[in-house]
Amino acid sequence: MQAILINELNRVIDELSAHGRVDNFYSSLSQAYRKYGSWTERQEAALKRSLTQYHDRNERVVASRKARVVSSPIPTGRVTIIGRVVSTKWVENDFGGSLKMLVESEQGWRVYGTVPARLGEILARTEGTLVGSKVAFTATIQPKEQDFGFFSRPTGGVVLTDEHPLEQITGPVEPCPIAKDPVPARPVHFAPIAKDLSPADLLPAPAPVAPTAPKLGRLSALVAAAGYTE
Repeated sequence: MQAILINELNRVIDELSAHGRVDNFYSSLSQAYRKYGSWTERQEAALKRSLTQYHDRNERVVASRKARVVSSPIPTGRVTIIGRVVSTKWVENDFGGSLKMLVESEQGWRVYGTVPARLGEILARTEGTLVGSKVAFTATIQPKEQDFGFFSRPTGGVVLTDEHPLEQITGPVEPCPIAKDPVPARPVHFAPIAKDLSPADLLPAPAPVAPTAPKLGRLSALVAAAGYTE
């Protein structure tokens, strides 16, 4: 069983490496197996759980991509982004951390980056969540794939409503220049499960965990430090 697992583990490591990613947990288990020739029961159980989550996430990513319709290629440069917030995530860093968000545009492509300060102010003031809200803000997009990219230097930011769809945007709406250079087709970021590895060999995926509330205290402190007031 461990011989099958190590083959699957190394294949996943190679797949991640092909996309410029490194997983320290997987790497340490691979090194331990090469050094000792086996894993402890706890190490094997942890690897089974992790691989199950890995492949489950792969299935969700593939299903989401098939269901999503992209009407135009992702733009590049400084643009005004109008779309719906898919998810938010607090990311720790050396300066304390920042709130990130994934936004799906009206054209179907998605971008990921830091929540603009103005949207952060709205979130802190209402003690709510941006997930599901339609927003508009200006940022610089760097395409990564045909339907995905990263945004940086976000400015402005409003939550759009049916009554006020665009009037809340202050300043000119930046045009959306399309990327001139071909953007590589979006690959499957997570390798499919090996044919010689039975799903029964992997532990069942854990029950879904309810999303935790955003760290409003820290976010509020950052908003206050930036000089925003209610």
